[in-house]
Amino acid sequence: MVKIYPMPGRPDDSDTMGTKTTWLVQTHGFDMRANRVVVIYEPSDHCLADIKAFKEEFAAWSELQPQIGRSGKEIAPKLVTATGQWSRSESRLSIAGVRMRPDRDFPTYVEDGQRFKNTYRRPQHVATAGSVELWLEFMEHLIPDENEREWFYDWLAHKYQNPHIPGVAVVMVAADVNGPVYGAGRGKLKEILSRLMGPRYVKPLDFDLFAGKSGQAVYTDWAAYSTLVVVSESKDTPESGKWSAQRAVYERLKEIVDPRPVVRTFTMKNRQAFEAVSSASYLVFSNNFDPLQIPDNDRRITALANGTQMTAEMAQALDVWMDQPANIAELGDGWNPAILPRSVRTRR
Repeated sequence: MVKIYPMPGRPDDSDTMGTKTTWLVQTHGFDMRANRVVVIYEPSDHCLADIKAFKEEFAAWSELQPQIGRSGKEIAPKLVTATGQWSRSESRLSIAGVRMRPDRDFPTYVEDGQRFKNTYRRPQHVATAGSVELWLEFMEHLIPDENEREWFYDWLAHKYQNPHIPGVAVVMVAADVNGPVYGAGRGKLKEILSRLMGPRYVKPLDFDLFAGKSGQAVYTDWAAYSTLVVVSESKDTPESGKWSAQRAVYERLKEIVDPRPVVRTFTMKNRQAFEAVSSASYLVFSNNFDPLQIPDNDRRITALANGTQMTAEMAQALDVWMDQPANIAELGDGWNPAILPRSVRTRR
């Protein structure tokens, strides 16, 4: 059972130096390898702080303490800071690295004798009186084929309940024999999933980066801190329609996608590469009828056909619907088999 520990309340400026120091020790660790302060309860990969910036942030937490010299007389007072006491505290957490582990406790966990900062904190949706009727109507439009839609429901339900398991990659194709279909609603799908699964963990990615066609593609840390990566357009140049280009993209996809949570090496700009378990799932959008060359027996990737252009009325209604937290909470509850069985969900 994964445990989520709440952040201790921040002291008031009027509290004692000891209280302030204790709070800093509880909420800030140190990563010797990165030479950075680790903000323990930050639920994202933006949890590393420069030591100088850390001291500046809490510079006001200081006081002048009287000093007695060797002669027994009072001498000039000494400036004591909470960050200085934090630095010398034996209780300060030593952090071996920053990882995203949905299957481990938040904010830290211990593995192989080392303590890591966990960036993943499951989104907490407050269950109130929401509705999923518009969601179901939208999905009937977006994935018209009932069997494909039901498969996607199950894929998404499994990912929502088990964010640490990548599962197969999904390629959504909005095209027909007459050409691309624009405005089918996949952008709305991404926005809804971002609210459901947490915007910190659902990351959009340019196709050039995903396919390795950009010079920045050598940096792969985006996959280390995501539960879902959404890639737009899997064929973006006239040359990419050729079989050789399709095959190259497929080979790149094979390198990245694995249905299991496996250990990978991630590279970061201006920082040391690291090994970590990858939990990222992939949702790829294409407006081309033949976006990839996927062998029939490859079960790591599946393709789904999208519908026609969404009406302006449905798009506006979806904007209103997704901005209501109660609806997102109801959507999450709808994938709990104990609350809403599959047979009921498909008829709702």
